[in-house]
Amino acid sequence: MMIVMTIVEGFCVINLIFLISVDCQCSFPSDLIGNWLGADRGGITFYNSSFMTSYDLLPHDALPESLDFTCFYHQDNKYILRSTTKLLFANSTINLFLCIELTMVDSYIAYYYQLTEYSPYLTNILYGTVNVNVNLQDVCTRKTVARNFITLVRNGSIEEQNINITCSSAIQAIFTNVTIQHHGEASGFHCSDTTWDVCTDKTRIHISYSGVCDNTAVGKTFSSGGMYKCIHSIDEDSETYLSVWNMDVGIQNPFSCFSLQRIGNTTYATETSKFCSNTSSSTITEPGGISLVLTDPSEVCEDITIVTTTVGNDEAPYLTGLYGLIVIPVIIIVIGIGAIQYRLHKDKTSQSHTDFDPFSSSTTIHIEVVSKATFDPSIIHSARKYNFKPKKSANSRWPIFDPHWSPKNILTLNPAPKVAPLYSDVFDD
Repeated sequence: MMIVMTIVEGFCVINLIFLISVDCQCSFPSDLIGNWLGADRGGITFYNSSFMTSYDLLPHDALPESLDFTCFYHQDNKYILRSTTKLLFANSTINLFLCIELTMVDSYIAYYYQLTEYSPYLTNILYGTVNVNVNLQDVCTRKTVARNFITLVRNGSIEEQNINITCSSAIQAIFTNVTIQHHGEASGFHCSDTTWDVCTDKTRIHISYSGVCDNTAVGKTFSSGGMYKCIHSIDEDSETYLSVWNMDVGIQNPFSCFSLQRIGNTTYATETSKFCSNTSSSTITEPGGISLVLTDPSEVCEDITIVTTTVGNDEAPYLTGLYGLIVIPVIIIVIGIGAIQYRLHKDKTSQSHTDFDPFSSSTTIHIEVVSKATFDPSIIHSARKYNFKPKKSANSRWPIFDPHWSPKNILTLNPAPKVAPLYSDVFDD
């Protein structure tokens, strides 16, 4: 049952056969509006920022040949699209949804991933449900695999030469030996005189067939004329996946995908029709695909950044700046290390002073005698000053010291029987 809908940018006008809700906040990138050719479903038109038409389907008895979709919800570059067509099944209305992850390369190239699982009941990549409202977890259930991108090219951009994408560096060479083997063939064709040229024009692959490869279809790639236009590539792990446009005239779907890996002077490749699958690789051929081995490059033209050590005067300021970028951080690091060492030394010294307690029983004082000393009576102060109290009373019949003795007075000793001199001339060690 078809739902007729007209969408005007900025607000929604719905011609009602059945009342449905439309999320007018969901919109496609402005550069996407227009007519496109897709690697998977052929022609697609983005009528405006919210309406996509003519999305071709695989055959199904209950479905039309193509569906129109409205932009239902989007988050970042993930979009949930809702079909304007509904299915009636067992007295229930089935709403149809599709989830894509969309990226704009420029105004002429885009690519997307189909994130909705294949439905065996609908025989298409669609999500059917009786629910009107769904979310990303419901519809976007497939994991994104980088190599599985589907290319969109704006109509007329190839003919108008608006696309000038440089081909992958893995094939930027002129290979003089090409081996081509179609899937299912017992052996491949070794075309020693066939060349693979991406140096003459780095935006194109030009294959010059000769000998046996020129006289049989299985000795050629999908392009009988041997000319491809590079569209877009994505690197994943050690391989490159390159979407190309077959320049042959009159073919229904001009898209192919090359899986590429370059090892030394040899490039291994497989070609898959339309777009690369989740399992495409440079050495395993997909059913219906082609395997290639490119060897003996007579010229390599990939872009390589060359670093030179000799510079002229005009380059001196840039070199000075480079020295500055190197030397200044080194100076800062050296100063920082010195400051840290000084701080650690200072903290250690402070800690040693703090820990020293002359009155602690655990403190040991080492005294070093550096010279002999002569007794000087003038250093003796009054015993009263030190609260000295003799063991015997001052009025004892046998006083040893005069309690009122002062250094100002002449040092005298009260006679005492059998008392030897108290001090000698010097102190001995």
